[in-house]
Amino acid sequence: MKHELFGNPITVEFDDDGEGMGREELEPLYGRFVDELTEDMYLDYISQVAAELVDSAYQQDGEPDEDEYDALEEELQLMSVIVYPDAYMLVFVAEESFPDSEILVQVEAESLEIEDIIVEEA
Repeated sequence: MKHELFGNPITVEFDDDGEGMGREELEPLYGRFVDELTEDMYLDYISQVAAELVDSAYQQDGEPDEDEYDALEEELQLMSVIVYPDAYMLVFVAEESFPDSEILVQVEAESLEIEDIIVEEA
């Protein structure tokens, strides 16, 4: 399903994670996500993802420059949201910093807090 979220055209996918739920049961979960997600929360997600990735890159090599956080925040582009029964997976790309990779951000369904950030080859 195609949708727009804060000016970003995205693809929305539904995955019952083996729980035998149909799309008609998962669609309201996406509706709740869209209703509760504010633009400030979305921008905070982007900041958290950029901070985690930049900090990980510099774990052994000193302190990153503030510009590096800002640059990655600007580069991150939301491509899709995968709706699971108990979580949402936000799929970002940052083609210059992470070519041929997707940045998967798992968000807990109830609290809408980030649970995990994974960089995976596309």
